[in-house]
Amino acid sequence: MGTEQCTVFAKENCYSGTFDRVRAISTTAVGVVGDAGRWSRLTVRRPKATLTLNGLESRSPGDKLSGILLGVTNYVRNIRTLQKERQKALLKKLLACEFAIGCVAAPDFSSEPSYEECIYEIARMTKGVIFTGSEFLDSEGRVILDSEGGGDAEARV
Repeated sequence: MGTEQCTVFAKENCYSGTFDRVRAISTTAVGVVGDAGRWSRLTVRRPKATLTLNGLESRSPGDKLSGILLGVTNYVRNIRTLQKERQKALLKKLLACEFAIGCVAAPDFSSEPSYEECIYEIARMTKGVIFTGSEFLDSEGRVILDSEGGGDAEARV
């Protein structure tokens, strides 16, 4: 992934599944704010890196997640691309988002390879897409659409 942060935009929330996946990669106790069934933050500390996940669920029109999605969908709309159908499909998927997980790896995801795979698995479980700040990835790490309008033909929206 080559970054220290990303966001999984998910069609459905999966608090328990995400907690279980994070617990599976942890060699120590997982730090939890809330409980396993409805957490707002999970933290995993390993010798080389720390992973923090911040969950945000859609609760009502105009809430915090709605504001974030407004910004992200405007970003996607403004990407100049020849892949118009892919762009439309990505917008449709983002507009159906009910849950977002902000993911921060310190110092970065490459410091602990299990963290990156954990994010991909969470995206699979939640039927989500991953936004790195400059590109949208599918649950296999393939580029759906990047800031230059490019993408991997094999990527699935």
